[in-house]
Amino acid sequence: MMQVAQLQNNNQLQDVLVNNVDSMGNPDGLRLQMTYKKSNHVFNGGGTTLALLDYPNSRFATTEALYRLSGSGDKGHGDLSCENCHGSTHAIWPNKNPFSNDNKAAMDLQGHAGPIIECSTCHTGDLGVTLDGPHGMHPVGDTRFSAGGHEKLAEKNKDACRACHGKNGEGSVLSRVATDRTLTKDEHGNKTIHLAKGELVTCNLCHKNKL
Repeated sequence: MMQVAQLQNNNQLQDVLVNNVDSMGNPDGLRLQMTYKKSNHVFNGGGTTLALLDYPNSRFATTEALYRLSGSGDKGHGDLSCENCHGSTHAIWPNKNPFSNDNKAAMDLQGHAGPIIECSTCHTGDLGVTLDGPHGMHPVGDTRFSAGGHEKLAEKNKDACRACHGKNGEGSVLSRVATDRTLTKDEHGNKTIHLAKGELVTCNLCHKNKL
C-alpha cells in the first residue's frame, strides 16, 4: 500500500481528503475519503472535470471508475467483486447502526458485521502460511499463521506486514480485530492471548517487535 504520508510529501494528495478517524472514532490517517480529484482538463465551455485517483502500486486501490464494477482480476480475490466481501454500493459493511439490516448478510455469513474477512466463510481447513487472501491478506483468527508460522515470511518481506500493522509494527486502523478473538501465541499451543473487538494487533503483543 502506498502510504498517505508519502503521497502528501509528493504533493499527490492536493484537494483530496484523508480520513482522520474511522467510524468508531479511532485514528486512521491511512485511507482517503475521495476517489476523484480535479483534473487539469478544462471543458471548452468552461469548468473542470474529475479524474479517478489511480495508484497502481497500492494493494487496495482499484482502477475501475465505479465501485459496483470493481474488484475483478488482480485487485480482488480470484474473480470476486468488491461487493462480494464489502457489501453493495449503498450498504457497505459495516453499518455503524448495530440494528441496521445492512449488517445482516455479513453477520449471517461470518458471525459479525463488517467486510467478509473470516476465511472459514468460504474455505475449510487450515490455509497455511500464505498472503494469498484478498488484498494480500493472511488467514485471520486462531490459525497456524498467527501461532508463529508468519515469522520467516515477515523477515523476508517486512513491508507486507507494514501495510496493515504499521511502519514499526505498532498497529493501525487496518489491524484492528473485527470481533473478540483468542489467539494461540506459539505453535505448540501453550500460550494464548485474548483480544477484544477493536483492539490493535501489534508485533509486541506476542513477541519482540522485529519491524
